[in-house]
Amino acid sequence: GDFTCWGQFDLVRELHRSGCGSVHLARVKRGHFRAGERLVLKRLHSPELGKAGDMLNEYAVLRQLEHPNVIRCDGYFWDGDGQALIIVLEYADQGDLHSEMQRRRERGEHFADSEVWTVLSQIVQGLAHMHAKGIVHRDIKSLNLLLTGEGQVKLGDFGISRQLSAHTLCFNSFHGTPLYVSPELVEGRPYTESTDIWSLGVVLYELLTLTLPFTGRSLPDIVSSVMRGRYAAIPQWRAPEFSPLVASMLSLDEASRPTAFELLRTLRPRTRSTPLQPRSRGHPSPREVCGDASGGSAGGGSAASSPGRRGA
Repeated sequence: GDFTCWGQFDLVRELHRSGCGSVHLARVKRGHFRAGERLVLKRLHSPELGKAGDMLNEYAVLRQLEHPNVIRCDGYFWDGDGQALIIVLEYADQGDLHSEMQRRRERGEHFADSEVWTVLSQIVQGLAHMHAKGIVHRDIKSLNLLLTGEGQVKLGDFGISRQLSAHTLCFNSFHGTPLYVSPELVEGRPYTESTDIWSLGVVLYELLTLTLPFTGRSLPDIVSSVMRGRYAAIPQWRAPEFSPLVASMLSLDEASRPTAFELLRTLRPRTRSTPLQPRSRGHPSPREVCGDASGGSAGGGSAASSPGRRGA
């Protein structure tokens, strides 16, 4: 890539820190290529993550992807004695979809149907690009969907993504966030790209209702809720196409879920050019985080509650 050391950057501020590393907003120094550009530096510690090959997984996945709805990777470099890997990533200056949902929930302001279609279409386009290359994200959630000032939505945080091959037709290791995880993952069964469709179905439900479909007071309660596959109905004031779409994506039978490519065909005639306009907030804080598995907040209210003031 274009970057080889910390010395090429001025650190603006730390965005996130966890047991596996930290995330920093940085600006390329004067006199260097792309001077003044803001980027995200994701620092991964080797003692926590193990072998160098494991640490490089996110870079290995991202280097295969070039799409406006996937966060761009500009390379990596080793810090000092090789105890930390620095991945250089595109900066999404409007934060993440989870935070945007929280702001709207606090104001009682729902996304307009046109906004939901636009956001969903962008995510599906990025996902279809990934799946075409045999890459399964495994952690689709609103916290990992990043927003830009131009109204773009980008898939981020590929730390646990994996690639299928002719010799690996499915996976059977558990990864992901419990509130968004698919039934096949919960049961430890082999899974494919359809696990991402389930997780995206959860995100779609969240966009439509500002609540999560499957919740609980404890992990066993959440697992039980996922395995039952029952959720409150989509509000009646939503476009009628949404309910069957959510139902198809949240099918307990993974073979019955639509593929990303089928979703693209479904969405094409319904998508309008209505860019998402994030509501005003404080300093932007992209959540290009490593290993965050909090799953965010289930939020309040019922899926059948009154819509309040609808988004513009």
